[in-house]
Amino acid sequence: MHSAARIAKYEVDGVTHRSSSMFGRCTTCWSVREAGVSQESVVIKDGWRNDDFSDEAEFLKIAGEANVPAVALLLLRDESFTALPVTIKSLRRRHGLPVDGIKDRVFTRIVLKHYGPSIRHFASGPQFLQILRDAIHGGFGV
Repeated sequence: MHSAARIAKYEVDGVTHRSSSMFGRCTTCWSVREAGVSQESVVIKDGWRNDDFSDEAEFLKIAGEANVPAVALLLLRDESFTALPVTIKSLRRRHGLPVDGIKDRVFTRIVLKHYGPSIRHFASGPQFLQILRDAIHGGFGV
């Protein structure tokens, strides 16, 4: 992929997931390709995690270093905002809104290898179950 210090332009193929709850983590995932560089798709995943939860990127990094099968490969953790994390409270303060009683969340962005369509795109229930079974066998060596 590329370093977080370099600015990259992406062509968006589409949204692969968008959280439907306004009280959740507001996760959105895009299937994208780096413009003019490659036709290989990657997934950019944005979300808001509770400030007292561990960062998903740390778990994915450890799993990748240990070559854990059936875990998405972390290509990049966008750290362009980590010197001054973007949080719900910091955004509210910037706009003069109250923060008392607000559970803080931290914005996170990671880039993952794109493995194909989401489970919403399977043609049938049996096809989904077969793919799930194959993933479990591949991930646990059963």
